[in-house]
Amino acid sequence: MLMGQHRLTREEIGYISKKGRRFQKAHVGATILTNPSEKNIKAGYAIVVPKKAIKSAVGRNKAKRRTKAIVIRNFLNKKNRSAIVFFLRKGSNTAKFSTYKEEVNDLFNKI
Repeated sequence: MLMGQHRLTREEIGYISKKGRRFQKAHVGATILTNPSEKNIKAGYAIVVPKKAIKSAVGRNKAKRRTKAIVIRNFLNKKNRSAIVFFLRKGSNTAKFSTYKEEVNDLFNKI
């Protein structure tokens, strides 16, 4: 499990959302800042699930758990550490896990 030291703060998420590169898939989008140490931002991740996209708290938590399971495997294996913010979209909690995993892995390969 990733420690709390890898989670991004609200201020860091705002900065990455403005300055990072955006990538989109059907169920998930990502904003990636490849060199976060320039602005004293640590390498880490954040998962954002808006209430507009997934109405129920159970669905939002399920989507976060699924994303976190994929992120843990990929984040620890990457030598090039980046700051990544995942924005989950409508249907990310109901999509098949195999297709969802492919989408998130494709986003990790963009680093």
